[in-house]
Parts: sequence; structure tokens; C-alpha cells
Amino acid sequence: MREIKFRAWVNIGNTPYMAQVTDIEYNNGKIVSIGCLGDHTQWFEGQFILMQFTGLKDKNGVEIYEGDYLKVKDCYQDIFIVEYHPLSFCLFDGKDGCMSDFDWEDWERSEVIGNSFENPELLK
Repeated sequence: MREIKFRAWVNIGNTPYMAQVTDIEYNNGKIVSIGCLGDHTQWFEGQFILMQFTGLKDKNGVEIYEGDYLKVKDCYQDIFIVEYHPLSFCLFDGKDGCMSDFDWEDWERSEVIGNSFENPELLK
């Protein structure tokens, strides 16, 4: 069974940052606020973007989340972004769409090299 956890891009003030989410508050089926590890402030809707853990790790043991950029060895393109589509996580090449034939061995030879918030220039 996959571990369910999230991280968040907290976009407040002059220094946005990535944080590990510890609490999520729902109201009528909608996320209204989060709490983050090491941060005693509660963040509200519009102040953060949630990213879910895929349950997978790259070749270096780094956890892979939505929004991460992966470098995949021996693939037709070097860098992909991890996205969630209904029922599964997949890789998007930024041009042609979702790469659906990505199998388990590919995750094990991939490497997280950044994410879409801190390194937007990587997927150009």
C-alpha cells in the first residue's frame, strides 16, 4: 500500500518555499487550509499549492512528487514533469502529452533534478 503524503508550495510574502504538509483541513469536501512541518502557521486556500507523493523514489532514494522534474536515462527525451491524471501519475514531456508506457524500471533509473516551482526553466 502506498504512503499518502503531501508537500506544498507556500506562496506568501517575498520568499515562497516548499514545505512538508502535516495537516489538511477539509470543509464540504474542499481543502481549506494546511499546516506544515516546522511552521506553526496555518495556510489558507490560495496561499499554497499541494503536491501528492507518488509512492515512488528515484534511483537515489529521493521521493517523487507531483511537479517534480525527472531526468530519465536512455529515454527519447531527457527531462519530464510528474503529473497526476485520473487514476495514475505519469510523465509529461511538455510538448506531446502524457507518456503512458512508462514502467517500473524507468522510475528506478530516473533522478529528481528539481521541480516546477523552484526550477521552471528545466522543462524548456
